[in-house]
Amino acid sequence: MPASGTTLPTEYFGEEEGNNLRLWIASLPPYYCQNNGLPGDDFSNDDVWVGVSMANTISSNVPVQFTTGVKFAYTTHGDIGANTPKITDPLAGGSIVGWTALNDPLSPYYQSGTADGNWGLQNNYNVGTNQYDFAFGPYELDKTTDGTPYPAADGDIIVVTTGSNVIGGALGDGGTPYSAQDQRMFNLIFYSTGSSNVGELVEKIPENNSPGILTALASYNETSRYNFVANSGGLFAFVAIPNDGNPSEFMWWPISWNGSGAMGGLSTSLLSRNDS
Repeated sequence: MPASGTTLPTEYFGEEEGNNLRLWIASLPPYYCQNNGLPGDDFSNDDVWVGVSMANTISSNVPVQFTTGVKFAYTTHGDIGANTPKITDPLAGGSIVGWTALNDPLSPYYQSGTADGNWGLQNNYNVGTNQYDFAFGPYELDKTTDGTPYPAADGDIIVVTTGSNVIGGALGDGGTPYSAQDQRMFNLIFYSTGSSNVGELVEKIPENNSPGILTALASYNETSRYNFVANSGGLFAFVAIPNDGNPSEFMWWPISWNGSGAMGGLSTSLLSRNDS
């Protein structure tokens, strides 16, 4: 059994530009991750950009809500068919629904005009009434090192949290922090380590010093992952999971995957939600 406790479908891995499926990450104003904004501003309820959450109980598909201002999406360069990643939709009673790829022509962020659309450009995305462009992202998660393949081993982990520096947007006139007028996008901080040092990394992330969190990632079972997400205040975490058909290939995967839900335990089902 892999250290992460699961494998990913072989269709996710391919030779075209590295992987058939890729994860992308971006920084957004927290308000627009959690609340309904004006048309074009609302990232809280769609099936492309997903936030971080975990179930409110291990047996439930209804996630708790945390907001960090960090979102992630995915793209695909091939036909992954029935293995399209699934996400939990709390607005549909916790049902599991298909997750739309960022570069899907049906995606609200896809723009026609090129073979893949212009979805990869920062200035395609407007946030807030002043139409600020993305200041960070979409950033390909696998591009965390230059030249060296990473992740390198099953169970490696990367944790993403927001910093205090504003990298885009502004606090509007008369606005208060985290209101609709707060269109600040904060910098992102990445922590990563190999699978043998996960416990040590978790101890040293500032937001993770609440009681009981120090051993929350003693394993990658669902209870352990739930405790990590629920007690961390909404940190993002991704774990390296191997290719089912080639255990030497790895991909970052959201640590909030559902190990016992309606998809029969498939790791392609994410216990995540958008208003988070």
